[in-house]
Amino acid sequence: GVLPRNSKACIWLKPIRAELSIIAWILSLGHMAVYLESYIPKIFSGASINGNVLTAFVLALVLFVLLILLGVTSFNFVKKHMKGTTWKKVQKLSYPFFILVYLHVLFMLLPSALHGGIAAVISVTVYSVIFIGYIILRLVRRSLDMREGEIDENSSVALG
Repeated sequence: GVLPRNSKACIWLKPIRAELSIIAWILSLGHMAVYLESYIPKIFSGASINGNVLTAFVLALVLFVLLILLGVTSFNFVKKHMKGTTWKKVQKLSYPFFILVYLHVLFMLLPSALHGGIAAVISVTVYSVIFIGYIILRLVRRSLDMREGEIDENSSVALG
């Protein structure tokens, strides 16, 4: 979404975007399964849970719902049974999804980073550079698209 439309990378990746999304979806579901297995017993046993961890868990549940919705609609057999406008609206949920992923990461890693955990500091820095860089590049891409008349400036989604 941030690459120039006629760049080699965009031309190369565009035909396989759905497949890449499905692979990322499967890997994300695996990540969630592993962590749910360790956190659900702690949360439901009444054990003392750090506020950041509980907030990250609630965010993870919201992310799970969004992930299912976004992942399922990446399959061509689902997509072709949807109206184009509906599919596009659903796919725009990827923007809040990625913002919530970033917040989830911060809630999990920031306390350790603030207490000097080197791995956490590196992780928060890398995630921040990637997420903030993506947002900046996406806003630039949107501005260029508006200038070229590809999207309406009154579009309801800021990054859409």
